[in-house]
Amino acid sequence: MLKDYARPGRDPRAPSQPANEGGRDYGVRRLTGEAVMQAFPLARLAAGHLTLPAWLRFAEALGAEPPGAKKPRKPPGSEGLLGVEDSRGYLYALCSFSVAPDLRTGRRLDVDNLVALDLIDGDIPAQALIGALDRLARDLDCPAYVVHLPPAAQAAAAGRRFLTGLSSGGGQEQTCLYRALQTPE
Repeated sequence: MLKDYARPGRDPRAPSQPANEGGRDYGVRRLTGEAVMQAFPLARLAAGHLTLPAWLRFAEALGAEPPGAKKPRKPPGSEGLLGVEDSRGYLYALCSFSVAPDLRTGRRLDVDNLVALDLIDGDIPAQALIGALDRLARDLDCPAYVVHLPPAAQAAAAGRRFLTGLSSGGGQEQTCLYRALQTPE
């Protein structure tokens, strides 16, 4: 069973709404425990110099439970790691997130360290992650979110259909893709 990202007041073991394109199902969940270890190779794609101890410290600072934890230390908060996995539990995408103040909207979800990799299904894992970010931002009362892309990822992301609805801004060092969410009617 795939797990959806953990929302405050939601059981993280509840079934997700997986993307079903390209013949495989993908689900998005908050990463904790052993999934943090499994995500290390993807994290290394975002930061090639990253060591396993540094990755574990980073994940724990975002509230992810360390591998081998017997029970959660605290309920999921407004920061963490999201991962996209298929029905076999293999991870294909990863990002970190946190809530930050925003001059335009009051609050926004900041998304960083986004890595999406799938040689077979192309953009589908990234599309699943962007869809989950929409839901997560709403659940955390953020009317918008920003995806930070380093220069190396800018060219790869240009023109990708999973970025539809995100507007670009930023300088030479980093591009920020901004998405204002539609208010539900």
